[in-house]
Amino acid sequence: MQFVKRLVIAAATLVFVGCGSIDLSQLGVLFPTRNTYPTPSGTITLPPSSNPNANAPDMLAYRVQTAKKIMQMNSSATFSGVLPDPMTSIPIIEISLNSDGSIRRLDVTRTPQFQPQTVQLAMAAIRRAAPFGSVAHLPQPWVFNETFLFNDDLKFQLHSLQP
Repeated sequence: MQFVKRLVIAAATLVFVGCGSIDLSQLGVLFPTRNTYPTPSGTITLPPSSNPNANAPDMLAYRVQTAKKIMQMNSSATFSGVLPDPMTSIPIIEISLNSDGSIRRLDVTRTPQFQPQTVQLAMAAIRRAAPFGSVAHLPQPWVFNETFLFNDDLKFQLHSLQP
């Protein structure tokens, strides 16, 4: 019955979206996050998580949430706004995680020709933000790249957060 109700709501939403008369930001109210799950021995209720990455449905979403945490934990080393052209330095770091979200390994995928010390700045920024929250709910391997975009002041933005 709940499935049919949601299906009807979704169909009605599509009709209204075509007319431009519904605010899509309100869809979260129609489809709340599930925290109760049936089991053979009864229903369990999961407590709300304080880890923002715990709700990441896939590695791409996890990567974006991780990038946000890196920016937040390194706010004095970041810049906002338009990216300069050309960028001063663009190191790429491969991040390998343990199941609990702690860093297993950091590998340099790209060392920039100019300002090579930005590799160490990028790795230090990642370490300051760790751990990132459990990835146990996601399929392995728990590995992704992050590209750091440094300006002339050696402050960075992350490629994962670019529009």
